[in-house]
Amino acid sequence: MNFDEDSDIWEVVKDKEDLDSKIKNNPDKIYIVATKIFSPNTFKHYQLPDGILIDNVIYLNSLEKKFFDAYFKNVRTRSVNHVSDFSNISKIGCKGKVVVLGRYFIPSTSEVPWGSEPRGVVSKSIHDNKDSIRASNILEWDADFIDILERTLVNYINEGLVDEDDIKPESVLRDYIPKVIVTSLPNGDKKNRFSSFLESLDSRYNDMNLLITDNFFVQTRDIEQSTRGGGYQSKRRILKDLYEVNQEYTNFYSKETKIIIVDDVLTTGCHFEIALEALKNTLKEGSYEVSGVFLSSTQSNKDYVEGDLLKLRNQRYEILVEETEEDNYPLSSHIPG
Repeated sequence: MNFDEDSDIWEVVKDKEDLDSKIKNNPDKIYIVATKIFSPNTFKHYQLPDGILIDNVIYLNSLEKKFFDAYFKNVRTRSVNHVSDFSNISKIGCKGKVVVLGRYFIPSTSEVPWGSEPRGVVSKSIHDNKDSIRASNILEWDADFIDILERTLVNYINEGLVDEDDIKPESVLRDYIPKVIVTSLPNGDKKNRFSSFLESLDSRYNDMNLLITDNFFVQTRDIEQSTRGGGYQSKRRILKDLYEVNQEYTNFYSKETKIIIVDDVLTTGCHFEIALEALKNTLKEGSYEVSGVFLSSTQSNKDYVEGDLLKLRNQRYEILVEETEEDNYPLSSHIPG
């Protein structure tokens, strides 16, 4: 199959403005980019294309792959997660990254209505779940979402528990034992929609250097005003100093601790920023790493205001291993960006 020319099914776009225009004028078509033009200057985590084309393979956002596959019956596709590193490490207090499994389109800020096929399906599912009695338990959401999230976390957990430098003096060995923490932020009502999911994930392991818990972050007060739909500065004011690290776990850390924070939608990033600030206030040394893993990231065709704290660089895609694939395609395999 020749990918050099556009077809009735897909079209290659060059940047975010081109993507917005094409989606508006022909929403039924799939819009992909060639790897050579995928860069921070053309797309960011809140403006991702439908797919990435490289060597006659189309790489699709992992949370959306099953909806797009119907359009590519004779084309090989693979699942990927979008990853960006923290760029201002000294201000954040640690190294880290943001991992996005899919896109979340809001009709008021994009040309994609909820439920429209194929790119509006994930948005509607997430929106409907957040607005229903299922909101309090992520395990009641789309089973494919949970499977993809779990496989992503399992890869990061297994990688994080490996000692990459096992040649250390006996006197400091304990300080450098690789440790992993997997947690999630509480909802506004102080409950946690990931509680059952984290409990299920924890049941897969028996490792003293792994902590999977829903109460690593403690909410310090009630939130009297909803942040939903608000802008960045408004959310920042409402959420200021909302979280602190649970003192129960202060003895768990080592100088090789990797902390994974799971959430459903990355919008302004305020909740994640407040959690990063709580970690910085507690773990003064800054030798830990943080990964924010999000089911989706809000996609917008309006100007996006970067946060005061969270700034990203080095964006790329990581291949998500399918259950039917061999182990020679690890999650850390990067598609250059």
